[in-house]
Amino acid sequence: MIEGPSGLRGAASGFAPQAARPAYAPSRRRLLFANGAVAHVFSAEDPDSLRGPQFAAAWADEVCAWRAGDQVLAMARMGLRLGERPRLVLTTTPRPTPVLRTLLGESGLVLTRGSAQDNAAHLAPGFVEGLSALYGGTRLARQEIDGEVLEAEEGAIFRSQDLARARELGSGERPARFDRLAVAVDPPAGRGKAACGIVVAGRLGDQGWVLEDATCHGLAPADWAARAVEAARRWCEHGPLLILAEANQGGDMVGATLSQAGAPSPVQMVHALIGKRARAEPVSLLYEQGRIAHAPGLTRLEEQLLLLGQPDAPLHGGRSPDRADALVWALASLFLRERAEPRVRRV
Repeated sequence: MIEGPSGLRGAASGFAPQAARPAYAPSRRRLLFANGAVAHVFSAEDPDSLRGPQFAAAWADEVCAWRAGDQVLAMARMGLRLGERPRLVLTTTPRPTPVLRTLLGESGLVLTRGSAQDNAAHLAPGFVEGLSALYGGTRLARQEIDGEVLEAEEGAIFRSQDLARARELGSGERPARFDRLAVAVDPPAGRGKAACGIVVAGRLGDQGWVLEDATCHGLAPADWAARAVEAARRWCEHGPLLILAEANQGGDMVGATLSQAGAPSPVQMVHALIGKRARAEPVSLLYEQGRIAHAPGLTRLEEQLLLLGQPDAPLHGGRSPDRADALVWALASLFLRERAEPRVRRV
């Protein structure tokens, strides 16, 4: 908001001499303008800091990302009591939060919309086109790139219409061979009725196929490992195949068990370093783009996908979404790892 090419100090150079740029005093958290105006800086993480100060205008940025948005806005509005016509300007990515819904319903609101395309002249060449190629046609693109306000779906990550389209795409003839295949194994957290998620997926060009759900319940490690190996053998003739296994439950024992069961291809251990939602959301974008097809007979897997992310979802008696987790691992290995963010290494 203050520094950088689009901050207040940088923007000032576009309509005033360099000497007229506001002076920033970070330690005092204020901007001093050449005409005598003073702007004070506050953090949305500390709503109580707005108690007491008063001003004639306020600018609040990324309101939909605030953890206590309603409380912060209430405190800010109470301080807007100077001048003849106090104004409050809010800029934000339009996530469908309760605060935004309340604001949109206010009678005195003046709404201005903008998209990344509108600002393309000020962005790196190819930036907008690159994002559109990656995320075009998804809810994420409509929200983050086009600036649309979308209605939330009760926390769901996967949508029924996207799964219906996946079933339709998979109702035709299946490819005889794939560029790559993955058998993902989500080991059970315990014995008894715990399930081991086993899902087979393949990729041909930009299209993905979910080919089989071989999930099993209540088996000993040697038995569910044998089930995963059988699935791998059924599909290894259809293209290069990799077996993935989550290491959070069982660690190296999982990989050793699969290898001892006679795995016909390499076994790669994967670690869940982030939550289920964060892992699943990039995969759900592939479904929104119509890039995933479902073979027939995946009803229980689809049921878990629809429930994934919803609060208090009845996932088969409260157990882990084993099938859905295995699907996310499989498709992420086929589509998403090549898009890893660049890293800067300091030497």
